[in-house]
Amino acid sequence: MNLAEEYASLSREVCHSAEDLKPVYCGFSACIDHLYDLDPVLRALEASNGHAERALWAKLVAFAHDGRGGEIEVDWPDGPEFFKDLPPKQALPGGTGVQVACQLALFGARPVLALERRDPKLMHLLHPNVTLAEADSGNADPPSPEPAPIHPIIEFSPACDGGGSTRADRVIVRFSEDLIEQDKAFVNHTCNRDHESGAGVVSGFNALKERKLESALAWGAGLLRRWTDIDIPLIHLELADFDTTSERDQMLRSFAGLYTSVGMNFSELQQLQSSDLNTPDSILGAVHSVARNLGVSRVTVHEDRWALSLTEGDPVKELRAIEFGCLTASTRAHVGQPTKPVGLPAGATLSGPPWPSIAKAQHDGHFVCCAAPYLDNPTTTIGLGDSFLAGTLAVLAGSHPSSSQKDLS
Repeated sequence: MNLAEEYASLSREVCHSAEDLKPVYCGFSACIDHLYDLDPVLRALEASNGHAERALWAKLVAFAHDGRGGEIEVDWPDGPEFFKDLPPKQALPGGTGVQVACQLALFGARPVLALERRDPKLMHLLHPNVTLAEADSGNADPPSPEPAPIHPIIEFSPACDGGGSTRADRVIVRFSEDLIEQDKAFVNHTCNRDHESGAGVVSGFNALKERKLESALAWGAGLLRRWTDIDIPLIHLELADFDTTSERDQMLRSFAGLYTSVGMNFSELQQLQSSDLNTPDSILGAVHSVARNLGVSRVTVHEDRWALSLTEGDPVKELRAIEFGCLTASTRAHVGQPTKPVGLPAGATLSGPPWPSIAKAQHDGHFVCCAAPYLDNPTTTIGLGDSFLAGTLAVLAGSHPSSSQKDLS
C-alpha cells in the first residue's frame, strides 16, 4: 500500500468509527469569524482616513509585507461598526472549542459544546451534530441569547499583497477581550458521572486581561478539578497565542495538575523556551522539557510540514492520531473550510521529518512523528490548528484499537 492509499484507508477507518466516538467536551470560547480579502479592506481603511483606520492599515500592511499571519487586538471602539459596512465574503463559527466541535461533528461524532451566549446567528452556523447542554428544571439561569463577538479575519496571499508572503496567511482582528463561555448547563452536563466522555478540550483564555482573566481561570480550574474527579480520560489544553508571556504563565499555573495533554504550534513551543530550537535534537529536548515542567503525559506540536508528540500512551494510536490530524488540517487548507478527509489533497506533498515515526523517549514514553501533507498554495490558513486538534481527538477519544502496521523502534 502506497502513502496515498494509506491516508485514504485511514480516512475511511476513522470517519466510519466516529459515530461511536465517546462525546468530546469542547470549551470555552465562541465567536463568529467574518472573512475578508486584504485588498478591499485596505481600500476602505484608506478611504476613511481616520487615525484608527490608518493605524490598522499600517498593521495589516506590515503583516502582509513580512509574510506572516497573527492575531491583534485593536483599540478602536468604532471598529465593529466600520466592518459592519463591509460585507464579508464568508461567515464561519469561530473559537477553538467551536471549531473542534464542528469538525468532529462532520466526522459523524456528537461533541458537546460550551455555549453560554446562544446567539441565533452563531447557532445557525453550527453543525447539527453539535450538542448544546440544556438547563435542567432546577437551574434558574438558562443560557442567554446575547450576541456572539464578531472577529474580522483578513486573508492575504502573494497574488494580492505584493509583499513578502510566499503562501496564503491571515490576520485575526479583535476589538475587545472576548469573554469565555461559562455555560452552567454545560458544566452540569459534563460533570454528571452518568455521562461517559472521551475527552475534554480547554481553550479560549488567551483573549482575557487582568481581573477578568483571574476570575475566568478560577472558574476554569474549578471545572477541571471536577473533570479530574470523574476521571475524564484525556483533558487537553490548547495553548494558543497570548498577548504576554505573563498571562500565558498565569494560565499554566492556575491549571497545573488539572490537564493531561497540551497542544501548540511550533511558534508557541519556541515561545516557551529560552533557547533557539534550530536542530532536531533541540526540538525533542524542548518537547520533553515541556512535558516535565507541566507534568503532563502528552505534548503535541504541529507545524506546516510535520507533527510531533511525546506520549506515555499507546504510541501506535498516537501516530494514527497525528496523521489524521495533519490530514484533516491539510484537507481544510485545500478546500477552504472544515471538510471530512477522503485522502491526500490534490497537490499536497510530504517531506520526511528528521525523526523516526516512533522512537523510545530517553525517560518515559515515546516520541511519535509524521509528515504533514503540505500545500504550496492553500485556499485558506484559517483554523488549521483547530482542525488538526479535532483530527487527533477523533482517534484518541475513540475506543477502537490501534491498527497501524508500523513497528516500534
